Amino acid sequence: APPENPVCCLHCDHGGTGARLLFGGMRDGSIRMWDQRMAGASSACQHYSLVCTLQDQARTRGAPQSVVNCVFKSNVLLAGYANGMVKVWDLRKRVVSRQLELLSELIAFDVHLHLPILACVLNTEPVTLQLYNTKFELLASRLRPAIGSQAKQFSNSLLFHPYKGYLAADREVLQVQ
Repeated sequence: APPENPVCCLHCDHGGTGARLLFGGMRDGSIRMWDQRMAGASSACQHYSLVCTLQDQARTRGAPQSVVNCVFKSNVLLAGYANGMVKVWDLRKRVVSRQLELLSELIAFDVHLHLPILACVLNTEPVTLQLYNTKFELLASRLRPAIGSQAKQFSNSLLFHPYKGYLAADREVLQVQ
């Protein structure tokens, strides 16, 4: 089997409708930012130029962990890492402005685009779904018993509705108020 590429992109976020930014969460824990406005030649295709690579070695617990998800919202980038860290990146200064240290491995992460809410799924026994506001205050926590190897399947099924207060989690739709 071929070795895993340490800079493989695990998640992309385009920064919203009409945005010219593209963010890639990498397996090595870095986040790369591309900007369409920086493209050199004009053509029929949309080209993006790499603007910067965000990597926070000083405040990372242990070895660099892969990015589970990253979401651009209101000039900041919120990123969830597999080692249980949630970081808020100030894109103007290119530094971490705030972070939340969860006590377990993070297997799913999402941020509502319009409400000040983020959701985390922790790899605990049973699996835990937690909702936080953007000040990192815990709003709700829910245990979700997993049967056998179903815990990791949760990571592919956590998503906020882009306009309404709904969260799709596993086989349920939860209303967030």
